[in-house]
Amino acid sequence: MTAPQWIVEPPLSVARNLHTATLTKQGEVLVVGGEGAGMVHESAETRRSESATWVDAGLSGHARFQHAAALLTNGNVVVLGGYGYGQYLADVSSYNPSTGLWADLPSLSEARLATAAVPFASGELFVIAGYNDAGLTASTELYNPATSTWVETAPLPAPRNRHTATLLPDGKVLVVGGFNGATGMTDAYVYTPETDMWSQVASLVYGRWQHTASLLPDGRVVVAGGHTNSGGLPVVEIFDPATGEWGLAASMSTGRYGATASLLPDGRVLIAGGNTGEGATASVEAYTPESDSWAAGPDLNVARFGHTATVLPKGGVLVVGGSDNSGPIRDVELYSEETQGEGGTTGEASGGGCQVTHLDGAPSWGWGALLVGAICVFGRFFRRVGR
Repeated sequence: MTAPQWIVEPPLSVARNLHTATLTKQGEVLVVGGEGAGMVHESAETRRSESATWVDAGLSGHARFQHAAALLTNGNVVVLGGYGYGQYLADVSSYNPSTGLWADLPSLSEARLATAAVPFASGELFVIAGYNDAGLTASTELYNPATSTWVETAPLPAPRNRHTATLLPDGKVLVVGGFNGATGMTDAYVYTPETDMWSQVASLVYGRWQHTASLLPDGRVVVAGGHTNSGGLPVVEIFDPATGEWGLAASMSTGRYGATASLLPDGRVLIAGGNTGEGATASVEAYTPESDSWAAGPDLNVARFGHTATVLPKGGVLVVGGSDNSGPIRDVELYSEETQGEGGTTGEASGGGCQVTHLDGAPSWGWGALLVGAICVFGRFFRRVGR
């Protein structure tokens, strides 16, 4: 086994913070929007898998950041909500990777910043809560690509933003934590699409927002870090859908929020970067569920938060953009961890929405793995607008 390392890749065309990165069915990474260089970006760019270079992907139709993006089963990427040039957005755009063309879709029922978007196996897209001019919202809605319409669905019992939403193996959605305008929330709910109903499950021990949520191979969900009124949180909790209960796990060595979490093929969870409450960190840690333990990984080359992390089909975790302690950055780097086996060398990779997460990819093309990877988990750093 070679030592894990971060490899510097060609940078983005512009600095981007609080953007989205989505792995397409073609194996390319589509980066959309974000803020940087004193601008809110309408532009998009794509990383070509063969050359690891960035190419222009056109204008998405709306300049925005802190939006959501998700890959639908039809192969298109839907980008929605966010904030741009003084207004909260309800606008929705769709990108077709096969043609390279953007199209406007019907708008959301209301503007949403720091929302969460979960694609279902049915091809529909579920959007949950967020923030707009009227304040925090608990509303949810469902997009049907066959009819290109939005339908309002059952609201969350309590409004929030900067929460996480995780698609569980049984097709239900787990929503955890978030910000209520004053502090981090401890409550958690499970949504059942067939009945359009929310069920409250056990609460977190520690309230948090801008955390990460990772679905483990055994169906449990690891929630790590997050923001509290005291700064970055190192505490980790694990949800078991079979019991509806949370259990405390070993804590990270570094409290952080606005980080990314990526599931590696061997079941470990890789946490990269984030904000400690005192600034950006380059710290990387990997969690092993079987031993309930953390191990330090190689530091990022550039400390950052508000970035994205995308699992690549051929191996590796691609970290893109974000903000260092001086502002938004263009820097891109690839986590590489190769294991020599009987069949030769295979790449180990850790989304991404997500996530994300935000936020944003999956290591295989089975639809179960793809949909889990395509969940946009938006617990990112909220820097300038909205409460």
